[in-house]
Amino acid sequence: FIHGGAYRDPLISKASFLPTQSLLLSSKAPSTSHIAGLASLNYRLSPYPSHPTHPSAPSDTARNAKHPDHISDVLRGIAHLQRRFRFGERYVLVGHSCGATMALQVAMSRDWDSGLPASSSRSTTNTTPSYPTAVPPLGIVGLEGIYSIPLMLHNHTSTPAYRDFILNAFGPNIAIPIATSTTASTSIDTVADTYTDAPSPLPSPATLYHDVSPTSAHFTTSWPKSRVVVLAHSKDDELVEWEQIEAMKKVLVAQSWAEDAEEGGREVHMLEIAGSHDGVWRDGKEVVRAVGFAVGKILGARGRSGCGR
Repeated sequence: FIHGGAYRDPLISKASFLPTQSLLLSSKAPSTSHIAGLASLNYRLSPYPSHPTHPSAPSDTARNAKHPDHISDVLRGIAHLQRRFRFGERYVLVGHSCGATMALQVAMSRDWDSGLPASSSRSTTNTTPSYPTAVPPLGIVGLEGIYSIPLMLHNHTSTPAYRDFILNAFGPNIAIPIATSTTASTSIDTVADTYTDAPSPLPSPATLYHDVSPTSAHFTTSWPKSRVVVLAHSKDDELVEWEQIEAMKKVLVAQSWAEDAEEGGREVHMLEIAGSHDGVWRDGKEVVRAVGFAVGKILGARGRSGCGR
């Protein structure tokens, strides 16, 4: 589990998984009975000196992070667990809000320091990469997720807090060359303040906010062992709009994900859940439902392909 909190809220941490953890441990649902272990990750946070009760200090290294620090910490955490427990890709990665962003960034399989695909940025003479690596999961559950940063900023131009936390986490929206995106995706022209569904041309200049967004990824090549993506969202979410999962699903469908995939195929599902943005994880019941849904789909897919449990 990867918690949210706009990359900076000190009151939202790995402990936000505790309600869900308690329910999963007591669950008797057939799908969740296949879960062998649970883990919730912390990562360094971006500065938040204006927080009303827990302002950050410049000297606090755990609260002065900027991209790619957050995703690098998540990758290191997953890689540590994979080395220790040797489960490889046999896990479901669950993320809430910006945690959902990072869950899909894990599947982008990128060296985030260089912006290149992990495979192309490795040295042929050095088998130990300097950046954190982790095997992507069989399935991802995004809860109230942010999948297109430009789309989010476009939809909340009148609320400075959105641009503030993105600037805090990523810095300015600089122009960068596209290194990894080779597929059609939704795009935002933030200068013209217009939203389009036109494919992103390749090669072409891009902006940082577009490039780090999961909607810009080419998952067909970056995530070959994927099975299921569950985009779980509540229409009562007061902070992140439903359009986010529509944009993400559109990108995945364009890359051959389907709701009813054939044997061995990859599935994407939009799952409507109930609750406010943070109410979802505070209660935990809908998180358990989404996790159970994803695990059930993975088990069904593995059974159809003859892989068993």
